[in-house]
Amino acid sequence: MPLHAVSLCGALLLLAAAPTALGRPDVTLGDIVRNLTAPADSAPCAELGRAVEALQQQLTAAQSSGGQCPAGWSRHRHSCYLMPAVTATWFGASALCPAMDRRARLASVHNDNHQFVEELVASSDATYAWLGGARLKSGGTDWAWQDGTPFDYVNWAAGQPDNSGEDCTCLQGPKSTYGAQPGQLHDDHAVSRSVFASQAFHEVTMTYPMRAVRGTRYKLIHNINYRLPFPIDQDFYLSPTFQARPAESALCPESRCPGTKRCTATTTGPNGSCFDLKRDPRELHNLASKASHQERLARLRRRLESWQWLSDDPWVCAPHAVLQNAGAHRHRPLCMPLHDEL
Repeated sequence: MPLHAVSLCGALLLLAAAPTALGRPDVTLGDIVRNLTAPADSAPCAELGRAVEALQQQLTAAQSSGGQCPAGWSRHRHSCYLMPAVTATWFGASALCPAMDRRARLASVHNDNHQFVEELVASSDATYAWLGGARLKSGGTDWAWQDGTPFDYVNWAAGQPDNSGEDCTCLQGPKSTYGAQPGQLHDDHAVSRSVFASQAFHEVTMTYPMRAVRGTRYKLIHNINYRLPFPIDQDFYLSPTFQARPAESALCPESRCPGTKRCTATTTGPNGSCFDLKRDPRELHNLASKASHQERLARLRRRLESWQWLSDDPWVCAPHAVLQNAGAHRHRPLCMPLHDEL
């Protein structure tokens, strides 16, 4: 079964992939995703993209080699393991694995492979490496592996897990900053609370798909079909709530639409909207174009995209590309460009 793991901030990436057998359906990943989210990746998207492309090529080579691991990978039983020098958050790592190969998951540790995995991490210069273990509920006591296998082996460091809101597992490397021994497990603040939202379509003749992520202060709305000139249905437009919004056009005369938001700004919305919910709870001032917020906007976008990959969102590549996840790409989905200048 394909297994993967990714570390955070200078630690190395631990990956494992079975080149022969298909993975089993996710048993616990859905529970984990519903309860846990994480900050955006620390590595640039371009770096992760290059890593995915290289690893996809290696996996393709493995699948065509009769079950042998590709060059650079270490085999143990029915899995291949790899530790490339790529960093990401736990949530980013979880998204990176199935993005590379649909059968891939963060690695799990059991009685039959823990010594191999621990030695692999110990032989690197990693601070720590992410594993696929996470609490089923933030702050709870029940843990699960992403690949659905039993959580039947633990080698926690002293005082771990400390149940302080650290909801993911990492395996300590030789440069551990936790004061733990290499090979010991530690829980970590790899995730934080976020709320994700999805809007598909209102009716067949009028669709305006959107995805959104909200943290403790900032909110990002990804308006996928943002060039649609009038993404509002008739009954919504005629509602008193919408009529309370002003406009400068005859379409929504200002005399009939007193309020705080222009109709034109609402009906033609931008591709991305970012709001500071602390200073702007009514979401009137879009920060997406502000230079001072570009880094924050990029983090929110990566966080949202990670969730889209994990939730098998068919719109994950839109609007600039189309998801190809059938045929030869069934287990290695990718975004096919539309070349539409979006």
